[in-house]
Order: sequence, then structure tokens, then C-alpha cells
Amino acid sequence: MKTITFLVLTVMTIWFVASAADAKVISPSAEKGENKVYIRADGLACYFCAYGLERFFKQSGRIAWYDMNMKEGVVEVGFIKGKPILPIETINQYVYDAGFSPREVRAEFVGRLTRASDGTYRFEVTETAQSFPVEANAVVKESQEILNQKIILIAGTKKDSTAPMRLVPEQIVPWRSKP
Repeated sequence: MKTITFLVLTVMTIWFVASAADAKVISPSAEKGENKVYIRADGLACYFCAYGLERFFKQSGRIAWYDMNMKEGVVEVGFIKGKPILPIETINQYVYDAGFSPREVRAEFVGRLTRASDGTYRFEVTETAQSFPVEANAVVKESQEILNQKIILIAGTKKDSTAPMRLVPEQIVPWRSKP
């Protein structure tokens, strides 16, 4: 009996780990968008952790899928095409409510970097009607030739009292259409 129980538990563990290795789809009927965030959190140590977060991700109604990198303690979250991107405070609250300590949220958004007449920068996310303030750091200043062009912005995020989040550019990648 012990052998059978051990065998069943072993097979279930292998199946669970193998099935959790791929991104977990939360909204199967929704179209997956191109925008995503990476959440670094303390305490993400196993695939059971993913199921604690999944409940909060489903609750949002804006997340299409997620994937976890246990070694790095990072959750990659993809948004539903056309739905607004969650504010950084909401993302952090979901992670905290699931029992983890959020440390950092990084964004990878598709859209256009624009410059207002007052000299401030904003990033207009293509799949949503959202626009986020952007810090005018060296990455932005070196990328003046791509203003108003479709790009991929890889950025850190900060809390901002005037917007859902402030983007701190780390890298700007030319956008390429999918084949």
C-alpha cells in the first residue's frame, strides 16, 4: 500500500511540475495582448505559490496569463488585449495578499513615446487608452529619433500620485510586427 501511495504521489508531482512549467492561462477566451509586467517578490519558492497568486489575478479580470520563474522569484504577467493595465499599487497588493513581499515591478509595453510641449514625456500604450508618465533619463534622451514611433519600452515602475504608475526606461527596442 505504501508503494502504491508513493507511486501515485510521485506521478502527481511530476505531472504538476510539468504542467506548471508553461505559462498558466487565466482567461482562455480572451485575446492575449503584447503588454506584460514582471513582478519580483520574496517568498516565491514553488509552483503551489502560483496558485495562491492565480486567485487574485483571476479577480482582476485584466490578466490573460502568468508564468513563474522560481529560481529568480519573478512572476511574468500578460494582460488581456484592450483591457487597462493594472496600477502598480493593485499589482503589489495582489502579491502581498497572496502571502508574498513584492519588491519590484518591471514593465514591457508596446506603444509610443511622446513629448509634450512642456518637455515631459509620456508613453501611450497601444492596446489600451492609457498613457503613463516617463522619467526623462539617459535612455529617453538618447532615443529622440524614435519619438512617436511604435516601440517596445522596457522599464522599471514607480508609484505616482497622478497616474497608475511612472515608467523609468531601461531599454527601448524597435517594434517589429509579428510574422
